[in-house]
Amino acid sequence: MPVQDPFALLGLPRRFALDEDELHRRHLELSLRHHPDRFVLRPEEERLQAEDEMARLNEAYEILRDPVRRAEALLALRGLPAAEGTDQTSDPEFLMEMMELKEQAAEAAAERDRPRLMELLCRINVKLDEEIAALGAAVDRLGAEDGPESTAAAAARAHLTEIAYLRSTRDLLERALIPA
Repeated sequence: MPVQDPFALLGLPRRFALDEDELHRRHLELSLRHHPDRFVLRPEEERLQAEDEMARLNEAYEILRDPVRRAEALLALRGLPAAEGTDQTSDPEFLMEMMELKEQAAEAAAERDRPRLMELLCRINVKLDEEIAALGAAVDRLGAEDGPESTAAAAARAHLTEIAYLRSTRDLLERALIPA
């Protein structure tokens, strides 16, 4: 059963910025309460319910730990589609930058230039952090009256698309850094 509202399930406010310690504490607290091992001697129906609840808690925790999935959940809870962006709606300057970074990464990987790969990876990680912060700001600007075509929703979707590109490029760099 998919998690409908990970914030409600873990008893946390619906907002992008979450206290990670509080998130972890709430997950641990609820996990201890609902862990299937506590229901070993209970009727099968209760054991199965505990397993389902534990799976939902774990899924909610994973969603809220990842800022991108957290933003997607917030958009979904507002009835706003998260993944509409395509190459046609992305900033052409950003797309060119990604192409150049991927070319540089391919060259550095072919030359086994670890220092260059590490430098590119650092650049990507800085850009990722910036985009995630911008995503949070866009999601936080969403009001109850904002629809899918609102400026804040469009900005959030654009940041999600750019984060997907950045993560893809980061993964390529990380794979290139693994010795063959």
